[in-house]
Amino acid sequence: MSRPSTLASQCKVRYRPCIVLPALRPSDPALARLKGQIIPRRSRHESMPFPPQQPDPSSRPGKRTSRRPLISTGIYIPPRALLRRMPPKRRPFRQDYRFARTLMVIKLAERRDCDERVLSAMLRIRRHRFVEEALQAKAYEDIALPIGMGQTISRPSVVAYMCSLLRAEPGMRVLEIGAGSGYQTAVLAAMGLEVFAVERLEELCSRSAELLAAMRCSARLYCGDGTLGLPRFAPYDRIIVAAGGPVVPPPLAEQLSEGGVMVMPIGPDRERQRLKRIVRLPSGRLQISDCGPATFVDLVGRNGWDESPTATEQTDMAYPDKRRGQPLS
Repeated sequence: MSRPSTLASQCKVRYRPCIVLPALRPSDPALARLKGQIIPRRSRHESMPFPPQQPDPSSRPGKRTSRRPLISTGIYIPPRALLRRMPPKRRPFRQDYRFARTLMVIKLAERRDCDERVLSAMLRIRRHRFVEEALQAKAYEDIALPIGMGQTISRPSVVAYMCSLLRAEPGMRVLEIGAGSGYQTAVLAAMGLEVFAVERLEELCSRSAELLAAMRCSARLYCGDGTLGLPRFAPYDRIIVAAGGPVVPPPLAEQLSEGGVMVMPIGPDRERQRLKRIVRLPSGRLQISDCGPATFVDLVGRNGWDESPTATEQTDMAYPDKRRGQPLS
């Protein structure tokens, strides 16, 4: 009995590529050589043209020949080239801000008043995580953004300039007043400093503490009156205040170590402020130098402003006033 010839090109297999061998009858001795091979059962979606049945000459005349279908010995072998072309598994969409963050740092590097260690820290800290999701697209623009409860996150240029004025070395103890969103706190911690931050608003403090903990930031955040400082861990080598007050709070001046530096916006009223760099001399006197105009939210507390303005007024104060010029330009 001759084996019917069926070419692989005649086989129509759907849904999956495979290498198909010629179809064999169950009694064909060539089937015995395929021991150990798995012969898959064909589904109803796959079709193969079977050759016409020929009568068996050994059978008696008039006897109905068997119409059993042929058994396919096709073995599924996915080509490697096809596997390489298969699309990867879909992952949830996540916006990547690395290019925008790098571009922000490049623009800040053009300023001669920015420390290289500050820029290196800002390149590692993701600023878009400290703002609302609707404002993340503007997180790396040089603007102040609201963070709720009448507070704002400072402009990147302001954060870089104030941190550079500290001239802090790794390992120094730093006190931050007005942690807010926690972005400046994370930048100071990324510089290798021992950071202690104080925030007046309890809800904002807890939210920032959770975010800093998720980022594995080593800074310690406390809720309380920032004008009183944090005498528990005094003295401090550096103090940075992210809110404007009428005068330098006496508790902060006392908690500053000899030769220590404090950076704070000070102004005679709530609208006109100047950024000051304060150095405590060995004699205990304070040496104050002017570093340019600034506009911050109010420093509210026992040694600050008595009454806090409305949230709308605080948000407006965080943006530069064109009549007074651009702050910290």
